[in-house]
Amino acid sequence: MIYKQDKYQYLLKDHIDKDFHYDTEILDNITPDYFSEFINRLESHRDYNQLKTKFLIDHKKRIIIQILDKVPIEEFDGLSDEETFFYPLCSKDEIKRIFNPKSAFDYLLKIRAENIADNIRLHRLFISKRKQSEHWSFSEYIDTKHFNEYLSFVPKKVRDKCLNIPHGLIHYNETNGFCQKTPYGNIIVISEALKFFLYHMNLFVLGKQLGVPEEDSMASFWIGIRMMLGTEPLDFELDSRGEIPKEIDKEVLNSTNWQLRFIVGHEYAHHYLGHLDKSKIKKVSPGHNQNRELSIYSYSHQKEYDADFNAINSVTKKDHKDSLAMSAFYFFIFLDLFETVLEFMYPKSNSSMGSHPKPINRVWKLNESLGDKIGIKRKEMEDYLEWLAPFKTDLIENVLPFEVDNIESYSSIYLPSYKKDFKYDRLDY
Repeated sequence: MIYKQDKYQYLLKDHIDKDFHYDTEILDNITPDYFSEFINRLESHRDYNQLKTKFLIDHKKRIIIQILDKVPIEEFDGLSDEETFFYPLCSKDEIKRIFNPKSAFDYLLKIRAENIADNIRLHRLFISKRKQSEHWSFSEYIDTKHFNEYLSFVPKKVRDKCLNIPHGLIHYNETNGFCQKTPYGNIIVISEALKFFLYHMNLFVLGKQLGVPEEDSMASFWIGIRMMLGTEPLDFELDSRGEIPKEIDKEVLNSTNWQLRFIVGHEYAHHYLGHLDKSKIKKVSPGHNQNRELSIYSYSHQKEYDADFNAINSVTKKDHKDSLAMSAFYFFIFLDLFETVLEFMYPKSNSSMGSHPKPINRVWKLNESLGDKIGIKRKEMEDYLEWLAPFKTDLIENVLPFEVDNIESYSSIYLPSYKKDFKYDRLDY
């Protein structure tokens, strides 16, 4: 609880009510330029009278405390200090499940809650969602659409093996999808960050034929790359990077959704093929940030190829197989483009990609397994890769040498033609 933090007691004592728990974000050691800009924007903001009550400010020491929420202290009866960290984002029953998981569903709940609580922007996003909902349930606020759609494509014998596995798109910064073995059973999740990576890479690839200005296509490319590197904030629901015209958005979303279905199918295949039974978890560095490690399950390359193949081959209808195979091709192309950037920036990095076959190898292997009658034909793949080669060369020789600092900086990139209304962090969202 904030009033227990002695360092800020002098600033808090006249502004808080000890009958309430205060959910806050504390900004300390702020640069003079940022502090000055923030104060000027706050004092000139159209909603100043409402906003000023949400900030406690020490002008001399340049400290800003933002009050995100306050909850009557009586609501915390029965919770330890550690458990209050998740309230009121989660209900008391959900908190008990987080601290004493008894099923794979509880374990998934724990992962989701911890990732959001540890990320201040995501925490702000979900506090806002909770306030806007009359009947809030953190457990039920999870996107399972792509999982349900994929399972509707497969025969009953496959679906029955997958139905009871906890699953969903979850908010966390690792741009990944995984089938994870837990003490209570397997879970399958896809990162929201991966969804945004795919969306912006599709906007980049489809941009020219959809009439997207070149500067917006390239901005979208950098958003996608930065999502993979973890330098683009996962706050799209708070701060849109641009208002894409509906018809363009519809086309891009369609491609993105099919790619997500393929990834879902790939992770389900790891489950029903028994790949987790003997796999071992290992720690890898994503390369661009040596202080951060990712926990992933290490499969052999053959198991990755098998999961790619079964994600498509297990599907019943030919048109669904075609769409998934085409989506897999573009997904691997996107990964290859990311690896091109990663290898230029961090040539000796121990990338998380190292646990998987090279994306282009997965393209050829999948085509070899499926044949030319499903998805894109081998000759068409070769033509596309040949067309893409000059872009990759130009990227390495003429673009990346001048873009490294911009790629590595933690900030937001916007689509210049589609972003008209800019928001200022903490004041407008």
